[in-house]
This record gives sequence, structure tokens and C-alpha cells, in this order.
Amino acid sequence: MGNQKTEWKMIQVDGDLVEKTLTDLTNDDWDIFTVQYTGSTWSIIARKFNKEKSGKNSIGFGPRA
Repeated sequence: MGNQKTEWKMIQVDGDLVEKTLTDLTNDDWDIFTVQYTGSTWSIIARKFNKEKSGKNSIGFGPRA
């Protein structure tokens, strides 16, 4: 689909930081892909879809006015 790229991020946090980390990621346009508790820490995997440099989406339409 064109030049759309997916960026991935994996973060491991303690239980007291899970909610804050999820909120921060969501506010920065990351989609939460999965959250898993590993016995001592939480693993969060998030993804972000980046548009091509022209600002157009993968179909070729630019941002709305």
C-alpha cells in the first residue's frame, strides 16, 4: 500500500506505570497492539502507521481542508 510504513515499539514497565504508559502512547498516536504480564513486569507492544512524506495517505488523498 504505497509508502505507508509501520513503526513498532516494545516497552517493559512495572505495574504502577502501566496506565500512564498506555495513556502516553495513545496520546502520541500509537495503537496498542498487545499488553502482556510476564510475572514481574508488563510488556506493551504498540504500532504507529506513518504516512509518506508528502502528507498524503496510501490512497493518494491529502489532508482535509
